[in-house]
Amino acid sequence: MSYQSSIYFDPTALLIVKKEIDQIIDQVENTVSELIEDQTLPFGIDDAFIRLEQSNQVFAMIELPHLAQLAHYCAQVMSKMMQNPTAKNLKYAAALSDGTTMLKRYIEFICLREVDVPQFLLDTLNHLERVLNIPCTALGNGIQTTQKQLTLTPQASSNQINSSDYWNTLYKDCLIKIVTQNETEDDFDRFKLIVDHIALLSLETPSQQYWLLMQIAFNQLDQLILSDARLKWLAKVGSQIREFLNAPQHFQVDETDFANALAICISQENYDSQMLREYFQISDNILTDVQLQIFSRHLFGPDQRTIDTVAHLITEELNQLRLDIESHYQSFTDDQILDIRLKLYRMANIFLVMNLNEAYAEMKLQAEHFHRTYIQQNADFAQRLMNSMLSAMNSIGILKRNFAPTRIQLDVNNMNISLDRLDDAHETLQKEARILLQELGDKLFQSNDVQDTNDLLNITTNLRQLSGAALFLDAQILSNALKNSAEAVEHYYDIQKSLTPQQLQHILDVLASLELHLDGLKYDYPIHKSVSETALISSQKIKAVA
Repeated sequence: MSYQSSIYFDPTALLIVKKEIDQIIDQVENTVSELIEDQTLPFGIDDAFIRLEQSNQVFAMIELPHLAQLAHYCAQVMSKMMQNPTAKNLKYAAALSDGTTMLKRYIEFICLREVDVPQFLLDTLNHLERVLNIPCTALGNGIQTTQKQLTLTPQASSNQINSSDYWNTLYKDCLIKIVTQNETEDDFDRFKLIVDHIALLSLETPSQQYWLLMQIAFNQLDQLILSDARLKWLAKVGSQIREFLNAPQHFQVDETDFANALAICISQENYDSQMLREYFQISDNILTDVQLQIFSRHLFGPDQRTIDTVAHLITEELNQLRLDIESHYQSFTDDQILDIRLKLYRMANIFLVMNLNEAYAEMKLQAEHFHRTYIQQNADFAQRLMNSMLSAMNSIGILKRNFAPTRIQLDVNNMNISLDRLDDAHETLQKEARILLQELGDKLFQSNDVQDTNDLLNITTNLRQLSGAALFLDAQILSNALKNSAEAVEHYYDIQKSLTPQQLQHILDVLASLELHLDGLKYDYPIHKSVSETALISSQKIKAVA
């Protein structure tokens, strides 16, 4: 099984409650901000606290235990702040801010990438745990292992210095440089030298297996992400070295220490790391640092709200620019041409910063051509410029879609049309479909049967219209269900026969499924496939009877 399969998470349930969770977090942040500023309990803070506590139960129900733990810790810190609102305890405020920020980011990350990587939560959990004075979640948390006898060979060390003070001082000096971010490659080499020396000394001692494992852990330390949790681990290793050198035969480590060292080992990508994964049967859902770095770009990059805001501002400016050029480009003065050219260059640079390289190249080229001589000599210049601007706007549209969960997006089959206009068309169609759906539903609900042939003809027409709307809104199964219903009703029209109450109910079931689909599009939550399948079954029952 690949690591992608191991960390896969179906975000359907989370997407359904995401808006509610986002509102809870915003409410918590706003009320806590007021508490800090006014040093009194603001209106609504009790409700915010209760809802935050409840959210951890929601996370537990949808099988996100680490998020449940994070939400619970945030609620505990918030409770401590509420107990003494007049005290400006910045450590609580900082920890809570860290916790709620990570909650929002991680929820969006899961919904967008459909993966669960709880390793990202460790530093935030530890931060909250420290201010709550409770034991910190360990690096090796989740690694189930016993200290089996490993067939590891210590790396030889030619250094004959046996002074404990020397090794302790050398380790401490290297650690200080790393913590203060002044380290060099030599400091990591010294770390390896120290651990190699300790591993040799540990032969035939109770901690031999641990120090042999530590050799692997320190082998590629310079290539690892040195998070807060790992820096604290390095500090603890320094204390363990001191304890070992003082009494080698009496020094022992527990399962947690062993699991922590193992966690560092398997975060590397080499033969020893893979061997340890297989030996201890460690799942691929514990990622290596290389894999974590790939996902970290998504987790710590701009969020969807930021991208949507930036995209809206750029789209507005492009629309205004397009309108100005389209209406007046032949009558521009030299100053106006210069002004437009500078705006085009500015837009090109914005696209470059946003890594939209094709849009950047197109806009830069059009800016270079935007001068009076070129405009007069090229009759098709305006059309080419409009096409370039449409392409640039579509690049923005694609960027927005890349930062939105795929489960709540409609497919785009033609990239040569304006995505902005396509979105407007979707929105308009949803409104019109909802109106027609309401009218048809009311008519059917109020009737025990339908005998008037004109009513049957109208129902057939309405169902076909809704089938087309469903198809355009990327609901193929629902479209088929509505089409089946229309064909069944049309059959009754042809034979001049009325619909029974049971058949009307089946049609209403199909319409209810469509309404659920429209609600999902409106409120940005996914609708399970079973809803459409239920509609299809209902429509087939009508058709079978017909």
